[in-house]
Amino acid sequence: MLGNVLQNGYVVRDMDAALEHWTEVLGVGPFHYVENVEMDSFTFRAEPSDIDVSIALGNSGGRREGSST
Repeated sequence: MLGNVLQNGYVVRDMDAALEHWTEVLGVGPFHYVENVEMDSFTFRAEPSDIDVSIALGNSGGRREGSST
């Protein structure tokens, strides 16, 4: 109906703990990690807002796994 799952994304509070869990417990990785990604604009509850985002991307088999804080 919708096809195969090719990508998963997760929002985490602690990137270091999440990456440690994914690599050491689940065997996923390596990860490409980009800290403090710059955003041109961000809106929260219809108001302009500041945001601090870091992103980690890694592969597990044929699937891409992603985390952001």
